[in-house]
Amino acid sequence: MLKLSCKKLCNKMADYNLIKYIAVLCVLFVMNTNAWKNVPQEYVESGNVIMATCLGKIPISKETVEKARDFIFPEHGTEEEGHYKCYLKCVFEEMGVWENGGVNADTATKAFPENLREKFRSNHVTCQDTRGADECDSAYQIMECYKNNDPNIFFVI
Repeated sequence: MLKLSCKKLCNKMADYNLIKYIAVLCVLFVMNTNAWKNVPQEYVESGNVIMATCLGKIPISKETVEKARDFIFPEHGTEEEGHYKCYLKCVFEEMGVWENGGVNADTATKAFPENLREKFRSNHVTCQDTRGADECDSAYQIMECYKNNDPNIFFVI
């Protein structure tokens, strides 16, 4: 099991933009069934560091997070769904893109290669004012907005 936090891992990387790019690719990519299984191993490893960090902070099971990687989400209105929403917020925080109750488009966009930046920015413009009942719900609502606005981009944790 990895014992480094994402932030410590980032500090060890020579190119900070590279780690941000890897972290964002861990959660944003073209949607398809069992898509997480098609992610390159180095991205999976970075995603696992973020997952381990957030599992240590949020009372959610690893099984719930792994199911979400296969697009099986907690039942609406359950305590598990509430924890999942806070888990998403934690992921955004660990990626360094969560600011003032939402995703900082400039920070997140810079993490993408140039050929994908406009697609993300366009999607984000539609979703930038999306907010929920609290910051955890906002993270979830933003993810839902991204998914509904452009089904080809989807958050996978």
